[in-house]
Amino acid sequence: MMKIDLQAIARSYLIRLRHMARKHGLLSWLNAIIKANKDNKCVATEKEVRMLSRLCGDDGVCRCDVPKLIGKSYRKCVDDGDFGKIRRRDVKGTYDKVSALLLALKPRRNKKKRK
Repeated sequence: MMKIDLQAIARSYLIRLRHMARKHGLLSWLNAIIKANKDNKCVATEKEVRMLSRLCGDDGVCRCDVPKLIGKSYRKCVDDGDFGKIRRRDVKGTYDKVSALLLALKPRRNKKKRK
């Protein structure tokens, strides 16, 4: 899985919103925001990225797709307790996609086995 950061996630959602901005006459404003984000002048927070994902309709992921986002097997996700670290949504078996992507960014620690 390629390295993704919060700002890249924000940019991808902003790019997906271009058609809506064009319809409402806000395309030049949105392009300026995307350019400022690329230059690190405009920094998006986790809350703002969640809002953008909801606008795009891409805010949820089912339990079977979480390991694909994280880059682990399903069994490894269960053993490491990754499902408990990701925010749950109201619908049973559905998790927050942004939380799953951010969990994939965190450095993994190798557990040392005791003798």
